[in-house]
Amino acid sequence: MNTEIPIDFQKLLNNFKHSIIFKKLIATDEELDYDEFLYTIETNQGVFYVYEVDYFSSFNYLEDRIKSLLGGDCEFIEVITPLDQFNESAQSKFYANEKSYPSDFEQYKKYINWQDGSEWYYYNFLIKMIS
Repeated sequence: MNTEIPIDFQKLLNNFKHSIIFKKLIATDEELDYDEFLYTIETNQGVFYVYEVDYFSSFNYLEDRIKSLLGGDCEFIEVITPLDQFNESAQSKFYANEKSYPSDFEQYKKYINWQDGSEWYYYNFLIKMIS
């Protein structure tokens, strides 16, 4: 288990609602696919997960992937300032054209953070397990 801190997690958390304060990195999952990362962090509001990825075809696919990684149901935390249009993010240049953007972007854009991750080209999501 690698506990080197690859991200300024507090800066990342400041992009999400609920005033969550970073305490420590618990774990980094290193067994995932290329350009896919899952961090387990302790905060003032309990344990959260940060999932980073450079490309996703739909939020529904992403949600299923995260549920399979975490082994249960989860809740996505909303960002403070969501993207208005997908192409506003620097990461969108990886998508060939508008038709290749996440198919359900409008419905789920409130969960997509594009700032302050480990690399400029990753989207990140803040997740909490549902008890």
